[in-house]
Amino acid sequence: MKKDEFKQDAYLNIAVNEEMADECMRRKAICQKLIKLINSDLGEEFLQDCEDFKDAMQKFELKYGFLI
Repeated sequence: MKKDEFKQDAYLNIAVNEEMADECMRRKAICQKLIKLINSDLGEEFLQDCEDFKDAMQKFELKYGFLI
């Protein structure tokens, strides 16, 4: 590999890592908002059709994910 190819790979890795970090921060925000929803008066109603946390997370993301 040439020096420029190494640099190109490094920049690509930086971009990929930043994208992954952004997705992690988004998921963290969704979890925090989901906790607030669960603790609110609407929590029981929201969790009615959810069997586990994964279901609740997916439901929340489908319903409110565009806001985050």
